[in-house]
Amino acid sequence: MNDKPHRHVLFVSDGTGLTAEVLGETLLTQFPEIVFHRRIVPYVNSVEEAHRVVEEIQKAKQETGVTPLVFSTLVDDELRVIIANSDARVFD
Repeated sequence: MNDKPHRHVLFVSDGTGLTAEVLGETLLTQFPEIVFHRRIVPYVNSVEEAHRVVEEIQKAKQETGVTPLVFSTLVDDELRVIIANSDARVFD
């Protein structure tokens, strides 16, 4: 059994998500003592999609009790605000 702490990480983008993933992965390598459950969420370019991401964030927090990490490269200010107001630690 793995006794390392676990944490959900989402890479959120209005494009492919590669930039968010590269940025986030660079930072996550600094914490080898944590098991990260990663998910790339590409092409978030509507309010509805942003709210679906927030629902996923909320579900992850409820399941684990640990605040998820979100690396975001969203350009649209409205979508950025929706994600920023979630219950996650957002790196924009």
